[in-house]
Parts: sequence; C-alpha cells; structure tokens
Amino acid sequence: MQQLDQVYDQLPIISFEKRQELHDWLLANEQTSPGIWIRIFKAKSKLPSVTFHEVLEEGLCFWWSES
Repeated sequence: MQQLDQVYDQLPIISFEKRQELHDWLLANEQTSPGIWIRIFKAKSKLPSVTFHEVLEEGLCFWWSES
C-alpha cells in the first residue's frame, strides 16, 4: 500500500511496499505530477519497501529519473 508520509520541498514523500504499487502510481500520475520523493526503507528495518533498483527501473520506464 502506498503511504503519503510528508511533504518536502512542496513534493509529497511516498512509501511503496511493492513495485507494482509504484508502477500503478506512475501510470496514474506520470502526466500530472511534478515529482515525488520516494521513501525507501533499509532491509534491516524489516519494513516492506521497494528497493532503489526497483525505483530506478520503474522510473526509467516512464522517463522519470532519480536525482
């Protein structure tokens, strides 16, 4: 489940537990969103989270990049 955590620099900070949730968000928002911050939890935290590699791959599919 995606979770809106906060806002930073006027962009929402969102956590995604699964890659498919991120993909679905990008499908729904790619044309209208100016950007987002994605919170990625470390594996040691035991909290479900997409990985940096998953975010990078999904973002590139939609011509978004990490920066």
